[in-house]
Amino acid sequence: MSVEAANITADTQAVTCPGCNAQLMIRRSAAPPIDACGFESYRLACGECGASLACIIDPADDTPFISELSR
Repeated sequence: MSVEAANITADTQAVTCPGCNAQLMIRRSAAPPIDACGFESYRLACGECGASLACIIDPADDTPFISELSR
């Protein structure tokens, strides 16, 4: 469950859909949802293939990890 990412701005990051390799932008919240393990947790949909995606952001280095939930 890894992804290529590049910081675009302090609160926006580019990630790659694991299903179709489309580039998606994640805009991070000022008050992010934190899951039980302490990671920022987001849900999004790929506009290209329609996949439902989950993304967590590692608080240690701000690296996003994305996985496909369903299509």
